[in-house]
Amino acid sequence: MLAIQVGDRVYEIADDHAGELVSRLPSPPLEGGNSPSGSLHDKLRSAIHSQEPADLDHGELAILGVVIEEWANELGVDAADVQALREAIARELA
Repeated sequence: MLAIQVGDRVYEIADDHAGELVSRLPSPPLEGGNSPSGSLHDKLRSAIHSQEPADLDHGELAILGVVIEEWANELGVDAADVQALREAIARELA
């Protein structure tokens, strides 16, 4: 499970959706074959492994929102957890 803090709420994303979401993120430049520490990839993977919510800044939320929009347009995402996160990001960034 992936938990993401948006505003004062935490949104939980099921494992299969979290894996798909992370795999769709743009690839950051690698440092020694790994995502750089503090990158969006790193923060989300850390949240998955630690079971602590990822606390993302507005830029990171914007990237996540764009990725979710692209995913929704491509496949018509019908996952309630991803849709709730999508709506929360839109409200937070409005």
